[in-house]
Amino acid sequence: MISKLVLAVVVVLSGAIHNSYEDAKAASDISKDNLIVVIGASWCSPCKKMHKEIVANASRYKGVNLAFVEYNSKWGKKLYTGSSVPAVIKFKWDGEKWVRSVRIGYQSQASLLRWVKQ
Repeated sequence: MISKLVLAVVVVLSGAIHNSYEDAKAASDISKDNLIVVIGASWCSPCKKMHKEIVANASRYKGVNLAFVEYNSKWGKKLYTGSSVPAVIKFKWDGEKWVRSVRIGYQSQASLLRWVKQ
């Protein structure tokens, strides 16, 4: 239990993964860094795998604000109207507005990191 708590504290302090969509969005509004929202479900094996891999690689997501959102939550329903999970939504600042793009299905870390940094 303590090791999980320590890991959570380290991840939050890394600045990449936020505790909520609201926190990640607020950070991106200030920094204009890409905002990544991973829409998943507690029963979804690929979602759990992506979550575990992203947390394990948190240091590679510097300069990106990231949040995990349950698909049937308030924000999950507002941000994503599809039915397939996991879904990854990227918001990128183009100098005037946030541009949204979506990827559906499990994303390997290599593929996700390339896309996130674009």
